[in-house]
Amino acid sequence: MYDNNATEDEAREHIKFLISETWKDMNKKDEDESCLSENFVEVCKNMARTALFIYENGDGHGSQNSLSKERISTLIITPINIPK
Repeated sequence: MYDNNATEDEAREHIKFLISETWKDMNKKDEDESCLSENFVEVCKNMARTALFIYENGDGHGSQNSLSKERISTLIITPINIPK
């Protein structure tokens, strides 16, 4: 950001662009043959999706907000009700 004299908004947009391009690349590679099992690749992609979801609106540590707390609580603490 400082090296290119970019504003914070420009830097954020560039990071969003890089994330988007990386997802496109990952999805394209998913179609290609791989020595890795399909399940392993899917687990890795799901972990990336989870991280993106959690950190999309901040990390919840530096400047906590109710959305971050709610997402983390829902993901980790709140039990999932399964109808019988």
